[in-house]
Amino acid sequence: MVIAGKGDKPGVSKNGAPLGIWQIASSLYDKGYDVFEFAEKAVSNEKDPTKIGTGIAFDTVLMAEQRGVTNVVVFGHSYGGDATYDLTTKISSSLVTMTIPFTAYIGAVARPNLLGNPQRNRPPGSLYHVNFYEQRSGIFKSAATDGPASTTVNQQLDVGHFVIPYDSTVQSTIINGIFVKAGVR
Repeated sequence: MVIAGKGDKPGVSKNGAPLGIWQIASSLYDKGYDVFEFAEKAVSNEKDPTKIGTGIAFDTVLMAEQRGVTNVVVFGHSYGGDATYDLTTKISSSLVTMTIPFTAYIGAVARPNLLGNPQRNRPPGSLYHVNFYEQRSGIFKSAATDGPASTTVNQQLDVGHFVIPYDSTVQSTIINGIFVKAGVR
């Protein structure tokens, strides 16, 4: 599951150019993974605890489980990072029996938030979590994630919020190394 930030649609950014997170999704698809791309609004962040994490992304998890899929990997950029937290909360608190071997935040920002406060909470149920956050910050700020050092990696990068998904470290870590470490393949 790949979840974009506010205003971004699967496959393109606001200006029509390929978005870094979709480049990661495309590379994973080319390697044979089932890849589902969502805008952050595909995951509910309503205050009602029974609705947190619901929406088309969770429905897709349920359909994948019916097909016999046993693992789900979730990562997102900006508000998509917060949607990653909400979706894993829903998966972990439901009757879904899938394992979440890997999650990642890429400049995760809490929703709804006009001030751009960071999402600091580790995604529930994630066996291994990588958090990429930017050193340069404007209105949108991401930060280190709480969690045990053995299964939570925080990596601060010297880039801005809107370019962090294009960073070669972010892309190569997700595409090449982490899935093997997390046991997905």
